Amino acid sequence: MRGATPLIVVSLILLVTFLPVGRAESPGPEVLIGLSENHHGELDSGIDPSGTSMNRSASTYYYCWNARTVQGSALPDQLWRAWASGRFERVFLEFLQGHMAGPEGSSKPLASPDGQYIAFAADYGHGLWKIVLCDLASGETWDFVDPDEYGGRGQSSELLITAWSPDSRELLYHVTTFDLDDPYRDYIERFFCARNIHTHENRTLVFPGKFDCWLPAGSFLVTRDGLPCVWDSAEDSIRNVTPSSRGGYFRQLTCDHSGQFLLANYCPTQYDRFSQIVRVDVSSGAVAAVSEVGEWARYQFPSSSPSGGHVAYMVMAGTLPLPTRTLVVDGRDMRVCRSYKWIDDDRIVVLDFDVLLVLDIHTGRVVGATQLAAE
Repeated sequence: MRGATPLIVVSLILLVTFLPVGRAESPGPEVLIGLSENHHGELDSGIDPSGTSMNRSASTYYYCWNARTVQGSALPDQLWRAWASGRFERVFLEFLQGHMAGPEGSSKPLASPDGQYIAFAADYGHGLWKIVLCDLASGETWDFVDPDEYGGRGQSSELLITAWSPDSRELLYHVTTFDLDDPYRDYIERFFCARNIHTHENRTLVFPGKFDCWLPAGSFLVTRDGLPCVWDSAEDSIRNVTPSSRGGYFRQLTCDHSGQFLLANYCPTQYDRFSQIVRVDVSSGAVAAVSEVGEWARYQFPSSSPSGGHVAYMVMAGTLPLPTRTLVVDGRDMRVCRSYKWIDDDRIVVLDFDVLLVLDIHTGRVVGATQLAAE
């Protein structure tokens, strides 16, 4: 943990105070989520991997790492707290520098839905890392998962943080074991574990498809052969959300906080030229169009507001690696930006290159902003 002396800087629009980890009073409605950069220097726009963040926490957590260069200097890894009021606060954690991500999870910091903890990866030595928990109220940190817990003699493991349970009691993570003497680190075994943060009870999970999110009832939303399914791990039973006869491929699945509806990017076939954003009733399997049909990857990264009453997604234009992205909320163009995250049903935080902004979704008004400056 870094020093507790506040550092005050002036951003482009408002005064921002940099504070150490600790819970400040929350001015306005609250939700807790995390965000990290992908390899193109953009921020991932999908919902919190748990898919079910509860509307009880102190703020939105916005995670920026190796963001881009500002006046010739690289931005450091940063963790921010943003409020619906437009206030921003920097949170300091000594988490892993140089991050990994894959379909099974990431080594980035991930906040619990109740806003009490952040799980992150810390350097373990020899190119390995361990999973560490931080109590956001006190700033206390402790080792939660050690890579040496898995594998036999001369073996270790790579750990990726996947998701929090909706009740914030369990952390899901992915384990890859390998031989320490193997320079290529070809894996020996791969599996998921869910560990209770209070009792440390551990259970191994073998998903019958690609993990998408943890549902409030304790079951999991997975994708199998391109179709969304609900898997009950206790009963080891699985059911299709949409009928197999419908076909198609559902990608970028996110679920609202009730677990009743999911949003997805839907393609009629796996490598189809056309796709659109759809909303699916998890109980009935009914599918409704949210966006128009677009060519290739025109409509991307859907997510719903905490109540499920509003829907946002990005409209892509131009060419890779940095296409123009326009944020659309409830069918209305909101702003050209790199990515977004919901705070509550009325406010959304966006990354506009090296500036974070809180927007009112009804008017498009900028409520607050802060510059991401190099150090």
